[in-house]
Amino acid sequence: MSDGAENATADRRARRLTWVTGGLLLLLSAVIWFTARGELAGFAIAKDAVFASAAVLFAIGVGRAGSVTDRRPVSTVATLALAVAPFAQSLFFSLVPESPGDPNAREDAWVLAAVLYYGSLATFAIIAAVGIGRARVLPSPWRWAPLWVVFWTPLAFVVGIAVSSSAPFGTMTSRIAGHLVLDGSAIGTASLGIVALVLGIREQRLRVAPVTIT
Repeated sequence: MSDGAENATADRRARRLTWVTGGLLLLLSAVIWFTARGELAGFAIAKDAVFASAAVLFAIGVGRAGSVTDRRPVSTVATLALAVAPFAQSLFFSLVPESPGDPNAREDAWVLAAVLYYGSLATFAIIAAVGIGRARVLPSPWRWAPLWVVFWTPLAFVVGIAVSSSAPFGTMTSRIAGHLVLDGSAIGTASLGIVALVLGIREQRLRVAPVTIT
């Protein structure tokens, strides 16, 4: 086998390991999201750790060929920022000053903090998703799947709020709307996990034809 074929095989192995492992981690984070409730709520923080592991793995890759950002600086940094964002959330909101004498001022500070935090999160997500699409590491059209999820998450929240505010309480419609509001991001995460897992498995099935030198 020539050096070119060996390199191609190594690249496919790197992509397979990265995408399959990362996909499984994303699915696991979604499973934790849906199950860590009630008496199991204390395990919810594990979701953030598992998601962070998946984001770092996708950004860095098992070898450069596995990196969905192709290790391009801007999109890689944005993806890594998304990995640490859940851990920075509590620290970020702890910076809101106490103002017991003026509850309105404290409420305004919370709103400002939320806008800054979630605005930054959305910015990092868009930069990372567009960077992944432009890197062309993932096959088309699936390289744009992260960007689809970026738009799906707020859309699910807005639609869920709109429907739940008008649907009678306790109906199937109101329950589905509630899931959209609470679980929209987890549904998106699970979808990305499935896409990554399928692409990784498909990469495993592809074979590089040996090159013979005559």
